[in-house]
Amino acid sequence: MEDHGPFSANRSDLYAEYGLTDDWTLAGKFETVDFETSNAFDADGYRLQLRRALWRGDFWSTTAALGYVEGAAIGGRLGCESRGGEIELGVGHSGQLGEDTYFAGLTLGHRSHESDCQTNRLEFVMGVSDADGFNYTTQYWSERGDNGNSDKVEFMISRDIGSFEAGFATRYEIGGEFEEQAYVFSLAFRH
Repeated sequence: MEDHGPFSANRSDLYAEYGLTDDWTLAGKFETVDFETSNAFDADGYRLQLRRALWRGDFWSTTAALGYVEGAAIGGRLGCESRGGEIELGVGHSGQLGEDTYFAGLTLGHRSHESDCQTNRLEFVMGVSDADGFNYTTQYWSERGDNGNSDKVEFMISRDIGSFEAGFATRYEIGGEFEEQAYVFSLAFRH
């Protein structure tokens, strides 16, 4: 559920990834936004991405990804709803804090749509997973591009239950150019 100033919307995401080999991962995401008061802003979109692990060391890893994107829910309006491509570079770190596991990751990306709409994106995540199966995660997104500038922060708590992870988060726009507040419910399955 998202609150965009005078408008509210429901956003639904479906994300899946599959490890093709130890180094290659195929990922896909479908996203839809349904505004409750006006369907003029309703949007959907999808992304297909191929990610490769470039290097792994003690507690560190780096990745690179290429992707195909389409749709306003992925890229935004003002021309970014057209087809496009993206490239990403990422670095991750993880380790132990007593019985708990911590992790952090930074991803830099560039998205370009066929209608000359460009977006640069930075994503940062850090979190802790405790011995009781609880996960505490903070994420920050920064986007700069033809659809405007956006800075968001999200705080999530989730719980591992067998192969599932159920979570709740709050997300806020902190950049000042947009008004947005969201409540996020997530369910993940790992096999």
